[in-house]
Amino acid sequence: MPSVIKTVTFDAADARALLREADALADRVDLVSLATNDSWIRDYGPIFVTAGGSAPIALDWKFNSWGDKYGPFDLDDVIPRRLAVHYGFQWLEVPLVLEGGSIDVNGAGSLLTTGSCLLNPNRNPGLG
Repeated sequence: MPSVIKTVTFDAADARALLREADALADRVDLVSLATNDSWIRDYGPIFVTAGGSAPIALDWKFNSWGDKYGPFDLDDVIPRRLAVHYGFQWLEVPLVLEGGSIDVNGAGSLLTTGSCLLNPNRNPGLG
């Protein structure tokens, strides 16, 4: 069965209307329109780290659509850099494939993940 690709257009006016309806602080929300292949920015968006008292740095992990499981991911993979350019923050390219949803961090330096995700041959072949 062929897959169906549906394009959804949701503009800033629609988003602001929803924020007003929810009585959210719409004036504190910055809406940025960037083309993507998928909606799960949790998995391909930047992950921020700090060292000492330095400004946060965005880590730009490689994203390959959950191990090349789903269609194109070229637009998703560049989102961290595009956000860095848009907001003017520093970013660091990390040569590992990672989905943000595959990790859990505590903000104090600990990270929890599974080998079945990060060490899968369709993500980071050769790592042990």
